[in-house]
Order: sequence, then C-alpha cells, then structure tokens
Amino acid sequence: MIQHDMGQHGMGMDAAQMMAGGSGTYFGHWGPGLGIFALALFWLWFDRGAVRRGADQPIQTGWLVPLAKIGISSFGLYMELPGRTWYPMDFMMGWQHMTVHAAIIGSGVVDILHMRGRLPARTTYMGIAVMLFAGTAIFLGHHNHDGMSDTAHFLLAVTFGVAGVLTLVEGWNPGLPVRSIRRIAVATVGVWLIVIAWIIFRSGWDPESPLSEGWVWTLYAWSWMGTAALFTGLDIVRSGGATGRSSDAEVAPADFEPAAR
Repeated sequence: MIQHDMGQHGMGMDAAQMMAGGSGTYFGHWGPGLGIFALALFWLWFDRGAVRRGADQPIQTGWLVPLAKIGISSFGLYMELPGRTWYPMDFMMGWQHMTVHAAIIGSGVVDILHMRGRLPARTTYMGIAVMLFAGTAIFLGHHNHDGMSDTAHFLLAVTFGVAGVLTLVEGWNPGLPVRSIRRIAVATVGVWLIVIAWIIFRSGWDPESPLSEGWVWTLYAWSWMGTAALFTGLDIVRSGGATGRSSDAEVAPADFEPAAR
C-alpha cells in the first residue's frame, strides 16, 4: 500500500495520485462489485424461502448471506481504513468507502436480528434499501476531478438509487411484481462496479476526453442490457422454461419453509 504526506500535497488530487493512494484501488472496485453481483445471483437462484409473494417474508432466508455481508464487508472496512499519510482526497474517499461497507454490515445485522425474532421480516428490505441509499449519497459526492471518473460514479449512484427505490417498494408491498427488476438492478450495481474498475485502472482512456465519457455511457447501457438478459435467462431456466412461469409467480405455501424466528 503506497502512502503519501497529506500536508505536502495540499487538498487536490489528480488521477495519478488517486491511483497511487490507498483508497479507490482496482480491487476496491471489482471486489465489492463481485460481492454485490453474487448477492443478487443468490436471491435469484438459491433462496427458495424469499420467493413467496404477498406474505410477510424476509428478503432472503438462512445464515449464509448475513454472515457473508458482515464478514466480507468487515474485511473491506479494514482495507479502506485511511492512513494518516494518505492524500486528503484519498483520505476522504476511504471514509466514503467505509461508510458503504458499514451499511452492508448493518444490513447483515438486521437479517440476523430478524432470524432471532427481534425484528419483523420487512426490516430486511429496509436494511438493503439503507445500504443502497448510502451508496447513492456517497457516490453522488465521489468526485475525482476528471470527467470520465465522475460520470462513471454518477451512473453508479443512479443505479444504487434505482435499486434502493425498488427494494423499498417491494418491502412496502411484496405483492407488486418488482422482485425480478430489483434483483437485476442490484446485480447491475455489482456489474457496473466491475466495469468501473476496468475503465479507471485498466482501459488507458484519457480521463478528460469527451470520447471516453461517451464510451462510459455506452458501457453503462450495455451493463444494464447484459445483466437483464442474463438474469431473465437464468430465471427462465430456474423456473423450468416450458412452464412460462417466472420465479416471481405465486406458489403454494407448502413449497417453502418458514423463516427462522
């Protein structure tokens, strides 16, 4: 981890300094992105207990996801802990990243409190929504002083916000047909974080070029389209294909086990 003297460099940070600092690394983007994508994939493929609609069910069942949220994000929190010699902008971004990791940990704690019978099922939706809205707020103010990176992070904030609104709507009324869209939106948050890692740290694009910004918008559209196609296809495979029934469809209560209390 490379560190620098705060006082020597003042309050500004250019793109080269951003990449040299301890925060905002290549792994720091695609690692969380992969984790968020895996969460959405788990919701789609593995979690039978959260599919029933119109009932007081949590956003997912079982211990795996809450423990993964807490364990993985605790590691991320530690990795983003700012050093006292980081650039001032890098120092601030480290705290921003830590805020999102803390919100993910909080969501895992809410899941566990629900399973212990201390919170109602729908608070698990609120825990995810708070995490997503924290990401929205953080990345709206995540300025790195170049157009390409600012555009990429603005679009990330928008995606966090869309996923947060869908999660709130589903938690308010699980009977509304938004579950599949919510999963796609959350998965796109993860996909876009991975794409951002490549754009900023591997693409070699000019960070201030309008051409680069244009490609950022194009890759963003492709991220939504590709994720939607993938999850729709997996949903068809998971639900049997020929039945014509999405995993959002109503099913008999006998197909499910009640959430642990």
